[in-house]
Amino acid sequence: MIYTFLGFVDFLKGAGDLILNLLIFGVVLGVIVGIHEAGHFFFARRGGILCREYAIGMGPVLWKKKKGETMYSLRAIPLGGFCAIAGEELEEDPFKDLEKIRLEIVDGVIKGFYLYTDEATSVYPEYRIKEYDIFDAEQTGNLYMNVETEDGEALSFTVDSKAMLYFTKKQELQIAPYNRTLGSKSKRRRALVMFGGPLMNFVLALIVFFIVGLCTGFTNYDSNVVKEVQKGSSIYDAGLRAGYKITAFETDTLGLKTIENWKELSSFMDEYQEKNLLDEGIKVTFEDKKGNSYTKEVAPFVALHNLGIGSTYEYLNTGKITIGIIDGLDTSFGDNSKLKLHDEIIRIKDASGKVVEVNSWKDVVEVVGNFDGKGKLEFTVNRNVEEDENKDPKYEELTVEVKPYSKELMDSQTSISGDKVPTVSVVLGIGASTKFSFIKSIGYSFRRTGESFMAVFNTLKMLFNKTVSVKNLSGPIGIFQLTSQVREAGGFLYILSLIGLLSVNIGLLNLFPIPALDGGRLVFVAYEAVTGKKPNPKVETILITVTMILLLGLMVFVAFADISRLFK
Repeated sequence: MIYTFLGFVDFLKGAGDLILNLLIFGVVLGVIVGIHEAGHFFFARRGGILCREYAIGMGPVLWKKKKGETMYSLRAIPLGGFCAIAGEELEEDPFKDLEKIRLEIVDGVIKGFYLYTDEATSVYPEYRIKEYDIFDAEQTGNLYMNVETEDGEALSFTVDSKAMLYFTKKQELQIAPYNRTLGSKSKRRRALVMFGGPLMNFVLALIVFFIVGLCTGFTNYDSNVVKEVQKGSSIYDAGLRAGYKITAFETDTLGLKTIENWKELSSFMDEYQEKNLLDEGIKVTFEDKKGNSYTKEVAPFVALHNLGIGSTYEYLNTGKITIGIIDGLDTSFGDNSKLKLHDEIIRIKDASGKVVEVNSWKDVVEVVGNFDGKGKLEFTVNRNVEEDENKDPKYEELTVEVKPYSKELMDSQTSISGDKVPTVSVVLGIGASTKFSFIKSIGYSFRRTGESFMAVFNTLKMLFNKTVSVKNLSGPIGIFQLTSQVREAGGFLYILSLIGLLSVNIGLLNLFPIPALDGGRLVFVAYEAVTGKKPNPKVETILITVTMILLLGLMVFVAFADISRLFK
């Protein structure tokens, strides 16, 4: 009975996590898309252009409210949004092939056109359409409709510039005279409207990265006080705690080094890693809060990010090179799927056939850390193959193939915190004290935004040189997975960083010169500026439609790739 209850509790926890992840995913995309469309909306409204609807999400309407000329709506599918700007697309003549219409007329001015008849609309008189102009391409200021009654009487009415078109009981549209459309505005104004969306994405990134910098603070390099110590690390087991001071490091090769600040601490660890001294322990001298001094030998943690594996902290004591952590890699450009947690690495054969006997993590780093991306490596490991945990371990020596990420791919990787992901990390599991800085937060914001820009270009570079392929890209499903991982790993500030990264991605991708995107519309404006002629509206519409279909096809392809990775 107790097992059933615990299983039900696990189910509820899993369901709760899924719902929370979905909500955060919706908020993340909603903020990014909402701010993008708000950029278009802001510059369109400033230019006097009619914006019929501002929507976040796609599909069925969950909520809507009309304020002024604009309908504000929230839709069910959080995978996009739109700002319905008059004249952005070629608009059809609403009265084409229509003989009769019902008109709402107030003081001789048409306020509404009813293109359907029911009990409610039957109160409005029906007229036969003779002649009209509700667009006013010449901008004469004269909107009109000439009609004829059932008795043959000819009448002429002025049309309100904000008159409504009622197609059905639920479908209505405000007319858009030429002077209220995008096409009537100057090239500069149209360019601003198109660029407004990406611009606001970049502004959003700057803001959220500034907040992250302000909240996390910056390393206090003038202090040797430890702010945090990772539980389970060798240095934690040696007795170091938050608030203690590290005063000295010592190894056989580097000798004794006095540590007075974090710069000296970082410099020592950098030299330790550069010289690959992983077969030597580090003697750490530290003081507690009462001033008592201790010296203990500790082992650093070794992470090979290009293969997704890391050491245990006990390897210097046990003499065994055992995999303590493993992050799953199973792609065409990186694969550790044949390795298992707690495998002891015995030897490695590189792509040239050279065999290296592994006596320390130093040997692993020399082979794996310098992998050039060609071929694969062979690991010989000692593995416990006994599946029954209640039985004694049964070890077998096995040979498995692995493929680390190439150096080119690693050079393009950044963490969610914005730092470059190194091929190898050698750390003690401690964190420095921090201090807040408004000025540094501004610099941090611009640096992180710039790095996010470069991440997009690096991805494009790798696509063109075939380091990665289109199937390695992520769509909404991949973004949902990433959002879930970020929430579980880092919390609110990591989610803010993700918003900044994705906002730059969406802003920059929208500037690509593709007709269906903002960048394509900017190309049309540039064409007009160079030639002095506006593009043919029908040709423009065809290009936009075709490229939109191709983009939707790409999204479907990427979604299937995301799903295949999900179930792999």
